[in-house]
Amino acid sequence: MGFSGGGSGPLVNHTHDGLLALDGGPLATGATQFGLNDLSLLVSDGTNIEELLAGGALTSIRVNAAANAWESYTPSDVGEELVNKGSLHGCTGGSVQTEVPVGIDTRVLTADSTTASGLAWSVPSGATCSDSLTISGQTNTLCKWLELGA
Repeated sequence: MGFSGGGSGPLVNHTHDGLLALDGGPLATGATQFGLNDLSLLVSDGTNIEELLAGGALTSIRVNAAANAWESYTPSDVGEELVNKGSLHGCTGGSVQTEVPVGIDTRVLTADSTTASGLAWSVPSGATCSDSLTISGQTNTLCKWLELGA
């Protein structure tokens, strides 16, 4: 059976008019047709259908703060702006992101509340290769134990 209901006749304009047989009824209360803008979307609040217009370039859609409607917004993420090898994202608070540049070789990333991002590159503390380590009564340097596969 074709869309027109008869299967063989021409396709007639489909307006969702509840007064016409096989025309689908209204799309929403009082709405039988839509003229849409380029790149717009139709959204429903459960009763009515509304048009959500496209935002500007690089915008996204999300549910608003009241959780009762869609809205266009411009994301504030700077993730695409990191261009330096090894850079990471940090946050200065209040959702303000900042770049944490790569550290010097052999440094480790640590929490540091004195910096704006709360992160800092530091010299690692702990054992060194020449430190002694005793296992089962036998003492060797850490490097020797690593060579032995201990």
